[in-house]
Amino acid sequence: MTTAAEFVAWLSSAPRKQTFCYHVGSLMADRQQLTEDRQSPTVEAIAIDKLGDAAYKAYEAGLVMLFQTKVEPNKYCYLARKLRG
Repeated sequence: MTTAAEFVAWLSSAPRKQTFCYHVGSLMADRQQLTEDRQSPTVEAIAIDKLGDAAYKAYEAGLVMLFQTKVEPNKYCYLARKLRG
């Protein structure tokens, strides 16, 4: 599993147009566990939530384009392509 810190490290060192698969699974479903288990979220759920936030912040800043490809039913590879730098 990729961490938010690993995503940020990739972003700071990757050349322009490089693509990185930062999560495999169903990001929405994986993050939903955090909201369902507010009293006792797992370490993995917290890490996935932070990773999703890091990727989206990079998108909002115009640093990456985000997209996904289907690996199998209900399983996706979430990709970030660096736009600048």
